[in-house]
Amino acid sequence: QQEKIEHLKDDMEAYRTQNRFLNSEIHQVTKIWRKVAEKEKALLTKCAYLQARNCQVESKYLAGLRRLQEALGDETSE
Repeated sequence: QQEKIEHLKDDMEAYRTQNRFLNSEIHQVTKIWRKVAEKEKALLTKCAYLQARNCQVESKYLAGLRRLQEALGDETSE
């Protein structure tokens, strides 16, 4: 009976140790997940900025192209 109790105590301590380890792992994974989420948010913000900047440049390019076509059209009509 005493041997069985000692064995159960050993099992209980093993489960406690395993539980501490798993809790630590969960904590580390949660920290990593938060960092990844923050990086993703920063990248999405940067992507939105770059897309907006690209639209601005494209708009300027098309406006310049339109002026060039108009100037060429004026030259051919003269």
